[in-house]
Amino acid sequence: YGGTGPFAGVGFKQLLAVCLIAVVAFLLREPDVKCQPNYIQRILGLGPAEDPAKPIRRGNGQNPVPRSDGQGPAQAGLPAPARDARYDWLRVLAVLFVITVHTLDGTLPFISAPLEGPMLDAYNRTPWAVSYAAAAARAFLIQGNSLFVMLSGALLLPWREESIGRFYARRLTKVALPLVVYFFFYMWVNRHLTPFSADALLHCLHRLAAGDFSADCPFMWLAVVLVVFYLTVPFFRYLFRDIPYRALTAFAAVIFLTMVINIYSPLDKFYTPFTASWTGMAILGYWVTRPETRRFDLPLMLLGASGFALLLLITDPAAFATGYLDKLVHCSPIGMLISLGIFAAVFRFEAFFRKPRLLLTCLSGQSYTVLLLHWWALYSVVKSSLGVSGAWYNPLSFAASIGLTAVIALIAGILLDNTLVLLARTLLDLPLTRLMRE
Repeated sequence: YGGTGPFAGVGFKQLLAVCLIAVVAFLLREPDVKCQPNYIQRILGLGPAEDPAKPIRRGNGQNPVPRSDGQGPAQAGLPAPARDARYDWLRVLAVLFVITVHTLDGTLPFISAPLEGPMLDAYNRTPWAVSYAAAAARAFLIQGNSLFVMLSGALLLPWREESIGRFYARRLTKVALPLVVYFFFYMWVNRHLTPFSADALLHCLHRLAAGDFSADCPFMWLAVVLVVFYLTVPFFRYLFRDIPYRALTAFAAVIFLTMVINIYSPLDKFYTPFTASWTGMAILGYWVTRPETRRFDLPLMLLGASGFALLLLITDPAAFATGYLDKLVHCSPIGMLISLGIFAAVFRFEAFFRKPRLLLTCLSGQSYTVLLLHWWALYSVVKSSLGVSGAWYNPLSFAASIGLTAVIALIAGILLDNTLVLLARTLLDLPLTRLMRE
């Protein structure tokens, strides 16, 4: 809009974005989820993803376990209790951490790249305190990747009566299939499939098979890590079904030790066991959410705070190229302590984190889709179409960039999940259903 007045210089797209947020806030204002129609609950990810009538057991069925749908601990043979909002908080924290990291990368790109050429010039023009704060925040927020993996271990590793074939069939349609659909969505948005041809399709398929995501959707490696971990889940369930808690705790300590050896010792990584990988982080997620671990919540929170203090000491925004970040994030001892501390804090203050909140539950139910779509929402919609820069020197713009990205990815995800992904899932379910019957 041109001219003067309160809306001078405000474009139609900006107003449309505000209207969309207002509509979502209006639709989600009712705190009682039960009053919503069942199909709306399913679309928004509010309803249970599993059959609540099915018992969930671990070993002799005496220990409460978290349901795979985030419904919280359930006793064998008993009806599932109300949804456990602690898992919703952890999912939402994980996805917001990832969005904030990529927002930081967009406004201060030199904190995620070697300081050479234009990146060095940008670093020299930015106050050191800002560079340091951004680098430290990024190193902390990258733990969102670990939270996603640990949540997978927490929710999937507990024993349940589910055949290996059924497990693979369910995760194929719920996790692997959306990954493929949204990968081709990015290929289409970035014009790798236009004009459409067999060669273009084969090129995209080759990129998908090779995990070549860096140019168009660099975050998608995390979804692949989750899919690869799911391949091992049915077998880990058998391994952990009757493991004593003390042995599981000792195993968690061994995982930490192997991560220390992997990061800080001169030993070649060829000799590093699988426990120093994402699989180890998933097992830690299973351990930290066990009811018996609650007595360690305060020590874990203190260790997490110590890990954060070490992160602040190690962070050096001018030394990214030296690989210092490897000592802080992902499968590192410091990153592990921080992630365990976050889990422990959520479970420690359950009086607050157990309370269900509708918008939180909605975003949690769509967290995987928001993860897959946030890159498009941030760079193609928020920055390019809406013109929200997310500049570090404008806190309101930076916060708006994060919030708009989450909301737009949520809305687009609901639409695409119930159109493109639903169509692909329906086509895939037909042969899978027949195969499972045979």
